[in-house]
Amino acid sequence: VWICFFCNNQRRWLRPAPGSKPPSGVDVFGKTLTKVGRMLCVVDDFSDPRYFKRIWTVYEVFLALLLEVIELKITLLPSACEKFRQHRPDRKCLATINVMKARATEPADQLAIQAELKAAQGGSDDVTRKVQGFLSSGLEALVAKIWAGIYDGDAHANVEMAA
Repeated sequence: VWICFFCNNQRRWLRPAPGSKPPSGVDVFGKTLTKVGRMLCVVDDFSDPRYFKRIWTVYEVFLALLLEVIELKITLLPSACEKFRQHRPDRKCLATINVMKARATEPADQLAIQAELKAAQGGSDDVTRKVQGFLSSGLEALVAKIWAGIYDGDAHANVEMAA
């Protein structure tokens, strides 16, 4: 199991030694993601997911999509699936994903990641569309499974998405 904050030293990437040029996130995170070969996005809540608000998680989805060699999956926690079944919230959260509005605890982290996203091919709007497309498609597929009753209440409802 790869847990990003154990495997990637975010501080070393964003705060290199004095006088040295910082490597790109693709170089740092991309190598680790490629080595691991898969990524699971764990979404805590359908109606107001924290996953979409954290710039690190959104950035990692972007890198996985960019690299195109990562097996990328999305899952809802069982509690979120159960909450969804009981309340059937609307899907407005799917349209709220915007990589430039996602936040980091450290303002310097946020600015560094935003700068890299702006510099990406197609710019931050294209990055937002790609990340939003993956997460929206994944959540839509999970919703279909929940509505169809293909969720046993004990396991995550996983949907594999092609990157």
